[in-house]
Amino acid sequence: MSKAAHALKLIQFSALAAWMWSYTNTLTVQFLTSQIFTVGFSVGSLPLQLLIGLALIVTGQVFNVAIYKAIGKNGVYYGNRFGAQLGPWCTGFPFNVPPPMGRHPQYFGVLCTIWGLVLICSTQAALAAGMMELAVVWTIFYIITSLIEQTEESTSRDLKQK
Repeated sequence: MSKAAHALKLIQFSALAAWMWSYTNTLTVQFLTSQIFTVGFSVGSLPLQLLIGLALIVTGQVFNVAIYKAIGKNGVYYGNRFGAQLGPWCTGFPFNVPPPMGRHPQYFGVLCTIWGLVLICSTQAALAAGMMELAVVWTIFYIITSLIEQTEESTSRDLKQK
């Protein structure tokens, strides 16, 4: 399942990169370096939008790395549904963070990353091309997926208790 998920992420990223390349100027080395280097190297001189975007990306990636460390590849990619052995139940980080972040840390991590990238890449061209709408739809899909998983977990627990 992890290979299929990685293939889907590659397709998803490729489609996003192609869209950004076609409709915005945010995937060029010139744009990305201008975001940082034209304002100087000190953190205090970086635009607030860039700082918040970077902070969101870092936060998202901390959650993404933490979920792999906490439950491993089999846990992240639903190995238990395919008969794979899972490790012990995890209650530490990132699951000990208050909901909704700790309830679905992998989705929280990806949403932080998406919105961090939106902040960094928000230009008039990107916004006119629909970047904000794309990010909102993507966010809705992750929220729906987390709700479905939560419902499945509740139903599964109820069935086991009977």
